[in-house]
Amino acid sequence: MKSLLSALQGREPMLCDPIKAANHVKYAEKYGVVEGVIDLFFNPVAKPYVTPNGTAVIEAKGVMGVGLTKFDKMTGGMDMEEIADQIDEALANPAVKRIAFRVNSPGGTVLGTPELADKVAMLPIPSMTYVKELMASGGVYAFSQTDHVIASPSAYVGSVGVIMVDESYAEHYKQIGLQLEIFRAGKFKAANVAGEGYTEDMRADEQARINAMHERFKAVVKRKRSYVRDEDMEGQIFTGEEAAAKGLVTGLAVSFKDALAAFEAND
Repeated sequence: MKSLLSALQGREPMLCDPIKAANHVKYAEKYGVVEGVIDLFFNPVAKPYVTPNGTAVIEAKGVMGVGLTKFDKMTGGMDMEEIADQIDEALANPAVKRIAFRVNSPGGTVLGTPELADKVAMLPIPSMTYVKELMASGGVYAFSQTDHVIASPSAYVGSVGVIMVDESYAEHYKQIGLQLEIFRAGKFKAANVAGEGYTEDMRADEQARINAMHERFKAVVKRKRSYVRDEDMEGQIFTGEEAAAKGLVTGLAVSFKDALAAFEAND
């Protein structure tokens, strides 16, 4: 996916473990066509559906991005714009009384995540998130915004933080006798272009941008999960049980079926 590749190349911050993101891209490039087709044949992507009791169930699975191609989605990507469209379709359905998200995601790009989080937060009907396996980083950003967040006891939840990874080749250029000639107007323009390295001003500017995104991330989580402490949003990952004790999730259930039954019964 273009947005994920851009982030991995150091051009954009990420709401995802960069190693997981890089592995996803490598897997897609190496095995995507064969493995993706086989997986779709035997394990087709679940489509949204409405339960007899009026709950719209939306799957939110994979590395999060925007503007994904069919190939991106086939190899494990989640298009946040598509999730937003599915929400709109559910809200337009008079049979829908509430919305439940089934989430399994390591996060993804900053691009698109705040908008999806706001959309989820402003749902006019009761909402729930259930995580059986993983809800990290961008997944927490977006789906912590439902009324209820339920996790399996052994799920992994957290990683509230922002990261950007870039590479500088300045020392290597010196060793091989290569000197870059770069002309710029604006001291922050095109930081680390061609791997030239960062000036102290550039480095401070990038860190300030990452810090601001992190503060916004924490504020968004606390908009709905007000009992979460700032010290528990420094990139740590917790089990479902630990996340419940820390206020990141509101309850525990061993299966989506159990979580859904309680959600529909208590609404």
